[in-house]
Amino acid sequence: MDKRPIAETLRRAWCLDLRSLALFRIGLALVVLGDLAARAQGEDLKAFYTDAGVLPRNALTARFAWPELWSFHLVSGTSAGQDWLFAIAAILAFLLLIGFHTRAATIAGWLMLLSLQARDPLILHGADVLLRLLFFWAIFLPLGKRYSVDSWGLKDDLGSEDELTVAPFWPSLTFAAQIAFVFLFTFLMKSGPEWRDGSAVSYALGLEQMGMPLGQWLRDFPALLRLITFGVLAVELAVPFLLFLPWKNGRLRTIGALAILAIQIGFGFTLRVGHFPFVTGIAAIALLPSSFWDRRSAPERITETGFPRLMSAFVAALLVYVLLWNVSTLGRGVRMPDRVQSLGRGLRLDQYWDMFSPSPVIPDGWYVMVGTQRNGGRVDAWRGRPFQESLWSYPGWRGLHDQYPTERWAVYLMDFHTDEGLGQRIQFGEYLCRRWNAGRSKDDPSMLMRIEIYFMQRQNVLDRRPDQPIVKKLVHQQQCGPR
Repeated sequence: MDKRPIAETLRRAWCLDLRSLALFRIGLALVVLGDLAARAQGEDLKAFYTDAGVLPRNALTARFAWPELWSFHLVSGTSAGQDWLFAIAAILAFLLLIGFHTRAATIAGWLMLLSLQARDPLILHGADVLLRLLFFWAIFLPLGKRYSVDSWGLKDDLGSEDELTVAPFWPSLTFAAQIAFVFLFTFLMKSGPEWRDGSAVSYALGLEQMGMPLGQWLRDFPALLRLITFGVLAVELAVPFLLFLPWKNGRLRTIGALAILAIQIGFGFTLRVGHFPFVTGIAAIALLPSSFWDRRSAPERITETGFPRLMSAFVAALLVYVLLWNVSTLGRGVRMPDRVQSLGRGLRLDQYWDMFSPSPVIPDGWYVMVGTQRNGGRVDAWRGRPFQESLWSYPGWRGLHDQYPTERWAVYLMDFHTDEGLGQRIQFGEYLCRRWNAGRSKDDPSMLMRIEIYFMQRQNVLDRRPDQPIVKKLVHQQQCGPR
């Protein structure tokens, strides 16, 4: 450890660099803009955010409650109303991008993100959880001190050669701890035997609904995948230590940040994990220490930007709270009382890092959605075209991947066939009926009268054979029209 006083050493190791935070701010804004664009593509905005979609406002309020459910997006059930709300969120993200009134833009952008996510909780995944957490902790960080409109005309915040200005200690520590918790608790939840025998990554890549070309190619190299499995575990366990060991003037943190980037690039090219690699990647950029940017020797003095003591105490208390929350998710005798949980749920600090945990061995397969018309004809109710008997046959991994037109549909339908999807089946069936029957008269022989949704289930096994049994599972059926 550094021979300087412990407090000075920890400040050097843990306080975040203003340049790293500025690049994080830019990346955060770009991720939000990309997320908004992705949510609005095709029919997704209408399907997920309006009363004509899969979760009308009355169904949302009947199923979800305060404190998780509060949303500006409930003011309108139309596409036009949602367009305006999306536009406001995009403007706030742009203000964050250029660093104009940065803290106000961060707070407002965080509120709009919570509102957007609360409008349809059924399409959220780990990237959304991490994104809202990063936004929250970013409120307490000086994101606009460098490379921003706010910093124009101000003196150089990096200080002289003998002095370095950095972010405040407690917000820096809490931000880094949040990233460490993601990796540490993901590691602790991987308790399945597949993680111990090295087959877990092979099973994960075997989920062809999440398939990507590189990942499918790697399935032919089981020995390599066994090494990758243990490598993933090693990185997840090592990252928390690399981020916090105060050695080598922050160089260990650089290794930790680069390890995070490397593993996320690997995930992004091998599995359909949405924007999780981008969200985690911008977090890693924020963690890059001053020594990563400086060619000069370590400055003699470290100065923190201003931060009120009362606010430091508040952030420190939240750090303890989030740690206890994560410990309680392990299910090992630690449970937070419901009244205490309400704070975390209200601020949306709730989190559960169970990626491929405890085991990636879950059923794979594809959906066949049969619509029966008034004249007795059958249609492919999902794709909106005449029904073909070939839909019952295995379509290959690309077919399984392409059954979901966008990332949000993949999240919505991935577990639709399990007990987790029970609460959304009626609304989804009504959505399919409305979508097909829109513009048709009641006497039109092509009107859809009934929907049947099947899941063609394949067991996720390491040795996939062409003749592997497929189970035809009727997931849901209902009549179109009033129930």
